[in-house]
Amino acid sequence: MLLVVDANIVFSALIREGVTLRLFEFNSIFEKPMPEEYFSEFLEEAKEISPPDDFPYVALALKLKSLGLETKIWSNDKKLKKALEGKIEVLSTKEILERLRIKP
Repeated sequence: MLLVVDANIVFSALIREGVTLRLFEFNSIFEKPMPEEYFSEFLEEAKEISPPDDFPYVALALKLKSLGLETKIWSNDKKLKKALEGKIEVLSTKEILERLRIKP
């Protein structure tokens, strides 16, 4: 499973240096940020289905899904989760830790 990581998660990980940072470091295999050219064909669709500030994450997730990769978005944004319901799964830090059976 690939996780498209919301910038707020990255900032939180860097500030707190706790379990979120360890989880982020352990799972980051691609360059961050990803160049927009990589997912530009999905920007318009992403703008239609996501909150205004989140469309780049959604576009990248749509691109990865189009390649047949299991992709989810890592974000604590409840509006994003609701907007993408049934399209792209959005996991909070708590949900990821629960799935991995790691205590925060």
